Amino acid sequence: MSEKEPRLRVLVVEEQPLDAERVALELKRAGFELVGQRAQRMEEVVVDAMRAGAVDFLPKNRLARLPRAVTQALEYRRIAGERSRAEAALREQRAELHSLVGSAPDAIVRVDARGRVTRWNAAAERIFAVSRDAAVGMEASRFLSLAEGGGGVGRRGDGSEFPIEATVSPADETGKRTLVVRDDTARQDAAAERATMQVVMNLASNAIEACGQGPGTVEVSVQSRIFHPFFTTKPRGKGLGLSALLGTVNRLGAALYVESRPGAGSRFTVLMRAAVEVASSAAAEPEEPSGFAGTILVADDEPLVLAAVKRVLEGRGHRVLTVGSGREAIERLRERPDAIDLAIVDLSMSDLSGDEVLPKLRALRPDLPALLASGWTDEKSEERFRSQGWSGLIAKPFSSRVLVECVQRALRAGRTPPRSQP
Repeated sequence: MSEKEPRLRVLVVEEQPLDAERVALELKRAGFELVGQRAQRMEEVVVDAMRAGAVDFLPKNRLARLPRAVTQALEYRRIAGERSRAEAALREQRAELHSLVGSAPDAIVRVDARGRVTRWNAAAERIFAVSRDAAVGMEASRFLSLAEGGGGVGRRGDGSEFPIEATVSPADETGKRTLVVRDDTARQDAAAERATMQVVMNLASNAIEACGQGPGTVEVSVQSRIFHPFFTTKPRGKGLGLSALLGTVNRLGAALYVESRPGAGSRFTVLMRAAVEVASSAAAEPEEPSGFAGTILVADDEPLVLAAVKRVLEGRGHRVLTVGSGREAIERLRERPDAIDLAIVDLSMSDLSGDEVLPKLRALRPDLPALLASGWTDEKSEERFRSQGWSGLIAKPFSSRVLVECVQRALRAGRTPPRSQP
C-alpha cells in the first residue's frame, strides 16, 4: 500500500488473541498497514456487522483468502461511494428540475402516449384555471388545440378560450411528450395595438401627402388600383404606403373600405373585430329535425364529459344513456340491443379503447350507427377510423353545435328512423 493511499482500519472480531495476531500477520504480509487492532469476544458483533453492511465474512480456516477479501471489500467500498455520490447528484438534479418546473412562468404539461395528462405544474394551474388533481388523467385536448407554427387555442376551466404559444417535444421511447404552453394574450394584444396605431398613422400620413395645402380627391378611375404595390399618384411616391396598410389590416383580421365621390371627399373605413365576441343566441343553434330524436348511448370515462353531452343532447329531445367504460357500453347494448339508436364512444378509455369496443357493439347490432370521440385526430387517423366502420368522428374538445350536427348526420344516415323515442 503506497503512502498516498489511505491507511486501512481493521476491526478484528476474535476471542483468541493469538488468532487475532495471525489475522494481523496475514494482512501485513499482503502489504496492508494496520493502524488499529482489537480482540472482541462477543459473537453477536459479527451478526450486527453483517446487518450493518459488512461485505464479507471470513472463517478461520480460510485465512489465506483474507488479503483478496480485503481488496474486494475496498473495491466494493469505492464502487459504493461512487454510486452514492451519483445518486446524490441525481437527487439534486431532480430537485432542481422539480423546482424549475414548479416555478416556471409557462405551463409545463406532460402527456402519455394516449394524450392524457400525467404532469401539470403550478403555471398550468394558473393559466388554465384547473387544479393539478383535476387535470391529471384527463385528455390534454380538453385544454388546448394546437395549430401549425406553434400557435393554438387554450381553454380554461370555465370554458373561456385564449390564444397560446406552444412547443411540443418529440415522443420518448414510451410515447410520452412534454408541452410548454404560454398564454399569448398579452403579446397578441400588444401586437394588435401597435398594428392598429400603424394603420391610423399610415392613413393619416397618406391623407396629408395626398391633400397637401388643399382638398384631396381619389379619382374613381384609380380607386381599384390604390392598394396595388408600386401604384402612386404622387410625383415622388413609391406606391408602397397603402399596399402596406392593406397587409396590416389583413393581418389584424380586419376589413378596409374606401368611398369617394367628387365634391364629397374620400372616406377610408376600417372594421375591426370586437374585443369580446357576443355569444350567439339560442335560436341560432341547429334545431333537431322531426323524427330524428332517439336513444343515444354515450361511453366515456370522464364524468364531466358525460354530464355535458347528456345535458346538450337531452336539450335536443334525445334520451341519453351514459356509461363510464367500454365494458359497460357493451353490457348496456346487450341488455336491449334494439333500444339504442346511436352510440358515441370515446377512443381512450381506461378499460377498453374505442377500437376494441366497436366490433363488440357491431356483433350485437350490425347496423348500429357509432361515432368515435377523440382528442388526437388528423387526416390519416380520420381515414383509418372510417375504414374501421365508424359512422363519424367527433374531434375533442367539441362545441354543442358540433356535437348536435354530428349526431344529426349519423341518425340521418341510418336506413330506418330511430327505433325508440324518449
